[in-house]
Amino acid sequence: MTAPAAGLDVGGTKALCVVIDASGTVLAEGEAPSPVDGSRSSLEALGALVAGVLATAGADPSETTLGVGLAGMVAQGRLVVSPHLPHLVGVDVEGVLADALGVAVRGVNDADAALAAEWAWGSARGARDVAMVTLGTGIGGSFVLDGRPVAGRGGFAGEIGHMVVVPGGEPCACGGRGCWERYASGEALARYARAALDEGRLDLDDGAGEPGYDLARALVAAARAEVPGAAAVLDELAHWLALGLANLVVALDLERVVLGGGLGAEADLYAPTVLEDLGARLEGAAARGPLALGPAAYGSRAGAVGAARLGARR
Repeated sequence: MTAPAAGLDVGGTKALCVVIDASGTVLAEGEAPSPVDGSRSSLEALGALVAGVLATAGADPSETTLGVGLAGMVAQGRLVVSPHLPHLVGVDVEGVLADALGVAVRGVNDADAALAAEWAWGSARGARDVAMVTLGTGIGGSFVLDGRPVAGRGGFAGEIGHMVVVPGGEPCACGGRGCWERYASGEALARYARAALDEGRLDLDDGAGEPGYDLARALVAAARAEVPGAAAVLDELAHWLALGLANLVVALDLERVVLGGGLGAEADLYAPTVLEDLGARLEGAAARGPLALGPAAYGSRAGAVGAARLGARR
């Protein structure tokens, strides 16, 4: 990768675009609402976002590549399964954006993209056995084991949010029940906060119903402000996060876990509780040595930065 590269991370509510140089430095960025359907006009709106960020960076589209991070199972550049972006399943996102922008486009899994950025330039650099766990509306994952990225037979490795941790538990958007993301994601944190409010365990200005109000984000802000009861709600999340991470560590003998997504950026609030819980859960914890657990260096940009890197390496 020598010329600037563009990356687009398409989430459930917003799309983030970045342009990076060969060292992973972000030269320009911008965001827009995610497409609400799979129509050509919606995708061309994403193209307009990318074109604007390219212009800000002074990048020549004819010499630029574009990687697009998508939440779900991606095969040959297209989403084939996606609980959180069902309207983009089967849609030729690559083709529409390539036509609109005149650039080479590659669709990739968003968590694979995030780990690509962190392994090259961020918090996973130098690790041989590491997992990226993205914590947003749901949970995504990606692995490097023995110094090699792991794709799996169909390229679908890392769908860890849908490990079942409670048989017959909470219904999940994937159609199953008891999936890990139902208990350890941003959506789960909002549910715990709502229960705490209703039961009088938390005193919080409740803006439910207001445009853009995010209860999980409000809970995090309350925890930083040391609002009584807020830390206990985060402890609920930490318990479930530790449960899933313990399963990953005993299966893969990981040395490091990088937490991505919006909730991953707040890891300092709950990581100590997660590590304490892990120490009590892990078979042979003392023999394993410490597990490094912390946020992505790129924060919420990791998916877009990694998409740019993977798009340039097509």
